[in-house]
Amino acid sequence: MQRATSFPINPGNSVRIGNSRFAFGIRKGIVTYYLDLEPIARHRKDDSRALKLVIGRLVVLNNVSRTDLARALGVSRSTVQRAASCYRKHGEGAYLQLPVSRGRLGFSW
Repeated sequence: MQRATSFPINPGNSVRIGNSRFAFGIRKGIVTYYLDLEPIARHRKDDSRALKLVIGRLVVLNNVSRTDLARALGVSRSTVQRAASCYRKHGEGAYLQLPVSRGRLGFSW
């Protein structure tokens, strides 16, 4: 019995990530990541912690090429490598904790 060949299907106005079945699109300041046509993650465009979390997930759990991911997202390969390494060592909790700061907190009342 022959196995059916699956081709990547991406939503319109999305950018495919390398040769994988993953893509992302930006609409109204929200970045959405897709696996074929199914949205799998979403974050604000300016949320760098969420971006690094998604990068870590894609590299570690889904085996997306670091080079393809860096090229598609417009970040350096070292950023992708660091995000994947942090995800491997500490899991999702590393991105969900508030950063430890020295000095005063940046509250604006």
